Amino acid sequence: MNSGSTSTQQSGRNAVVTPTWLEQHLDAVRSDSPKLRLVEVDLNTAFYEQEHIPGAVCIDWQRQLQHATRRDIPSETALSDLLGARGITDESTIVLYGDNSNWFAAHLYWMLSYYGHDEMYLLDGGREYWLESGRPTTTTVPSYPAQTYRTAGPFEHVRAYRSGVKRALSKPTELVDVRLPEEYDGTVLAPPISPAPGISSGRRISGLTGGSNRPRHSRSSTEPGASRGIATLSSTAALVNGRH
Repeated sequence: MNSGSTSTQQSGRNAVVTPTWLEQHLDAVRSDSPKLRLVEVDLNTAFYEQEHIPGAVCIDWQRQLQHATRRDIPSETALSDLLGARGITDESTIVLYGDNSNWFAAHLYWMLSYYGHDEMYLLDGGREYWLESGRPTTTTVPSYPAQTYRTAGPFEHVRAYRSGVKRALSKPTELVDVRLPEEYDGTVLAPPISPAPGISSGRRISGLTGGSNRPRHSRSSTEPGASRGIATLSSTAALVNGRH
């Protein structure tokens, strides 16, 4: 992380912060200064409304981070407006966490990488572990001064499109499928998550892309340390969609 009061004193680039570190820096999170911002990314924002980490702002993955039918990501302008309205600048250190074992927080982590943000981290263990370990929560929704957010990207080297995947399949290529085993083999069409009432999960496609492998992920991602694998994958994996 950046030097100063928010430094984790970690060597090298680590994509994860610990719950202990975050708890020690909640005063900085709640400050009007945009230096450190905490973001909860939920598929079902009712979780945020029930309780959340003090100082955290909320982003609704369904409505704000993806197109309902194309499954494309927000434009540079849309993302800049979204983050700026929550008191975040392109120089902020952003800590991300959320429901469903940080799945959707990891998606925003990748998105920030795509648009060139420098300092973003996942909260180890996510929302579930924070609650299970008895750390502080609140129902108070913070309000921070609006900021200007400027993207540095996009950087296309972290994103793969369908045409590129097709070309890659013609030669030795390692494709990594991070879905559940049941999604990978086509047994189920979507993971057992709890979307907000009245929201469609959209188009679902079962099975796997030819030649893809699924990493073994037997540990619960709510355990301390489990988010390190998610962060590593999200920083290297690319979003595959229907664009050419």
